[in-house]
Amino acid sequence: MIKNLELVVAMVLNSFQDPHPRVRWAAINVIGQLSTDLGPDLQVQYHQRVLPALAVAMDDFQNPRVQVH
Repeated sequence: MIKNLELVVAMVLNSFQDPHPRVRWAAINVIGQLSTDLGPDLQVQYHQRVLPALAVAMDDFQNPRVQVH
């Protein structure tokens, strides 16, 4: 999984822009699971991409479940 982490993170972060809130919620959930499973690798290599995407998700006032998750 670590050798393909770049592709996985890119696919998941693209899903943060999906028009459907359930897809965005699932993408946030995947980032959470990746953080649990691959914490140090994900944090060190991809924090500069993941944290801004999560910050944007927190501004999704139209979909409070996405915002809170």
